[in-house]
Amino acid sequence: MNKNQISAGICRALVLGGTIALSLPLQAAESSNPALQALFDQATYWHQKAHDDLAKASLQKVLMVEPDNTQALYLLALYSQQSGDNAGAMQYRVRLSQVSPNDPHLAELDNARQLQSIPQAQLSLARQQARSGNIAAALQTWRNTFSGNEPPPSVAAEYYLTMALRNPQQYAGNKRQAWSFVIY
Repeated sequence: MNKNQISAGICRALVLGGTIALSLPLQAAESSNPALQALFDQATYWHQKAHDDLAKASLQKVLMVEPDNTQALYLLALYSQQSGDNAGAMQYRVRLSQVSPNDPHLAELDNARQLQSIPQAQLSLARQQARSGNIAAALQTWRNTFSGNEPPPSVAAEYYLTMALRNPQQYAGNKRQAWSFVIY
């Protein structure tokens, strides 16, 4: 396998992972109430334009109409977390867990928090090493980043796909393991 094929595979995995990660909040913001849907659409618009304050204001309006709306609570927690407002994120997460203790968005919020806790310099280094074809160094950087533990679900697919590039004969097993993190 040459460097270009490795780089192309990693890029496809990153694009797929980014597409899945970005589409989850957008899919979550669907409502059967047209007025609420308009507010969710407005929140999505402002979030995509990097105006999370305006996005959160739209979601607050949803909560005025439906105080226990799990979609709004999730998005408020996510947007607060992404903007560094950990106290606000925790407030909305706690409220979401009270309203819907088994909500799948709770795990998504935990994954997003884990991703933020990974040192970005280490993450960038591992990705750069993999892109340049230095798979052994990339895997060592990944392992150092996780302190030898299993990777968090937020980057597990990327890690296992990088691992699969090291030994193509084991690709099928790593692919299955990687997709289990992406799909569930």
